[in-house]
Amino acid sequence: MLAAALAEGLPVTGQVADIRDVRIDGTFDILLINRTLHMLDRKDRTAVLSHMLGHVAANGWLLLLDERSNMPGFRSVVEADPADWSIDRQKGGLLFAQRQPDG
Repeated sequence: MLAAALAEGLPVTGQVADIRDVRIDGTFDILLINRTLHMLDRKDRTAVLSHMLGHVAANGWLLLLDERSNMPGFRSVVEADPADWSIDRQKGGLLFAQRQPDG
């Protein structure tokens, strides 16, 4: 992944770690979580997603794919976030949301 990104001149960073212990620096235009959070218990899923939402830039996107049964809980986390989010699409096991500009 990193080699392909570098070949395209894309500033991508990869990290291997327990997702419950990851602390993110900075903000990003896209947060992609692809079938990862379902491996955690409900409390940890909520905490990890809540932490990560704070690192999506204004006008940035959350692209979340996971088990269909977890989607209502994920949507609740997004809706409870202090930032203003617009749900663009929620269907089956996907949730696409855009963080609105601050202000």
